[in-house]
Amino acid sequence: MSNSFAIGGVVALACPILAIKLFEVVKKYGPKAGQQIVNTTSRVWNAVSGLFSRGGARVGTDFGKLGTLIENRGGQVVNWTNTNTYALNRMAERGVTQGMINAWVSTGKALQQSGNKIIYITQQGAVVIDNAGRIVTAYTSQYFDATMQEVVRTLFGG
Repeated sequence: MSNSFAIGGVVALACPILAIKLFEVVKKYGPKAGQQIVNTTSRVWNAVSGLFSRGGARVGTDFGKLGTLIENRGGQVVNWTNTNTYALNRMAERGVTQGMINAWVSTGKALQQSGNKIIYITQQGAVVIDNAGRIVTAYTSQYFDATMQEVVRTLFGG
């Protein structure tokens, strides 16, 4: 059973009429048609549930010079070997560890910036990574200015 069938199953359980209709479509047209309905239902469910979530900007939201929200797929690898000394020194000055950077990159909200850079933002801190995976800068939430605090509220609610 695919993930989208499982998600569709949950949605169908929440709405018995949808479950009956889905069963009828699969019976009449086969599993491929049912899968298409499940995929569409999942997309609609995600879109609608996003409207009622506490906080959380939508992908494509423009945060001005800070960047545009993109999906963080968790695949960014930090290039520790080629990160320059300046960035590493700034990390040390600001109390940022490699573990923090790795966590922020894997779980943070990602904003595409100019120059092929991405800033990963969490409530604990932020890191800018260039397209080669090198750290440009990083800082904990202690260094968030008013603008960044507002961005964090928009991204995470609160």
